[in-house]
Amino acid sequence: MNVISVFKKKIDQRYKYLVEDIIKNYLFDLYPDFPKNFDLANRKDPDNYEEAKPLYDDLCTAFFNTASIAKLGLKTVISEPYHKQPILSVDGGRDLILSSDYIGPSVYWAQKVGMPDETIIEFLKVSRTLGGHIVFPAYRSITMNQARSGKNGYYDRFDKTLYAMKQLFNGDEISNQWVQKAWENYTNWFDLFRREGHPFETFVHFFKLESFVNDAYEVYDLTTFDDHGSYTDTVTDDQAEIPEEAAGYARYVRGSLHAIALRNQELGLS
Repeated sequence: MNVISVFKKKIDQRYKYLVEDIIKNYLFDLYPDFPKNFDLANRKDPDNYEEAKPLYDDLCTAFFNTASIAKLGLKTVISEPYHKQPILSVDGGRDLILSSDYIGPSVYWAQKVGMPDETIIEFLKVSRTLGGHIVFPAYRSITMNQARSGKNGYYDRFDKTLYAMKQLFNGDEISNQWVQKAWENYTNWFDLFRREGHPFETFVHFFKLESFVNDAYEVYDLTTFDDHGSYTDTVTDDQAEIPEEAAGYARYVRGSLHAIALRNQELGLS
């Protein structure tokens, strides 16, 4: 049995409760007759597609209740349309607009290492649940979503992104100029998490990202997820790197799915 077959079997076993339609999936729910008429290469984008309002509504409900936004000094965060696409509008204006970002494994990079479409669809059944999404500010020059993608970013790796954000929250330098620029474009958002001190920890708790960090708030290296269900190392730099072989990327995918599944539990979805 090759590494991809073993990987698919592990998804089926470990995350069975997620892939049996118990938890809402924001990609496949766009296809009422899924898997009929679903084409991975031409799939809709549940982060930006105009029918994606359920995702934005659920992100708003999960993270922006009255008590939580009060901690940030905000009055309202509302899910509403903007140029035919859903957004989260902050305090009724357009100075700060939040947009959904997918934090799960990349379909593109999975295909690059030879992962078959069937297996990619299986991991999307887990990663495209609510736990696989976050929001970042948008509509003002380069965004965090844009900056962290591809070889000029972090190949869409959320562990690298989270580590870079920790560095920036702590006033430390990072190597990636695009992510640095995206951060500077939206300091009005990120500074909201400084109100109570310990901004990175505040950000982690606000968005229920505890499954991505250890007790010391060191970010887990998702590529080090082992067969015992544990991460063996943490991220120590923000260099752009990604496993280029099937086995290595499969470990990254499994590490991502593990963190996302635990996050779903924190969100009360399982």
